[in-house]
Amino acid sequence: MVASEVRKLAERSQEAALEIGTLSIKTLEVSGRVGSLLEALAPSIARTAEMMEDTASMREQSAGADQIQSAVLELNHAVQRSTDSAQQARETSDGLSDSAGVLSSRMGTFRLPPMSAGAPEPGAESEGEAPSKPAAAA
Repeated sequence: MVASEVRKLAERSQEAALEIGTLSIKTLEVSGRVGSLLEALAPSIARTAEMMEDTASMREQSAGADQIQSAVLELNHAVQRSTDSAQQARETSDGLSDSAGVLSSRMGTFRLPPMSAGAPEPGAESEGEAPSKPAAAA
């Protein structure tokens, strides 16, 4: 009886060894396919990494573009303020020019006697003399 049990045990061990051998061969085959797949994936992984770097660069460029846009907007506001100031200066200049024209025409109504040699300059009055009165407007 012991011999038959030893024989059965030996048969089971042989079957298990065959099964282990078959599984080992299948494991090697699967490992080889996995290795091939990983080798095939390596370029794709590298391309993905490059794309991620490109994406980071694009974000930096976008941030730079936003800063440029902000600077252009500030410059636009400064130009607008400068334009407004120039417009105000032009309007002020036009007003002063009109006032000067009016003042010049009003001054034309005053007549001063011609100056002779040794005569005091206009506006300088001698003692005892009454200031001269302007001629009446025509």
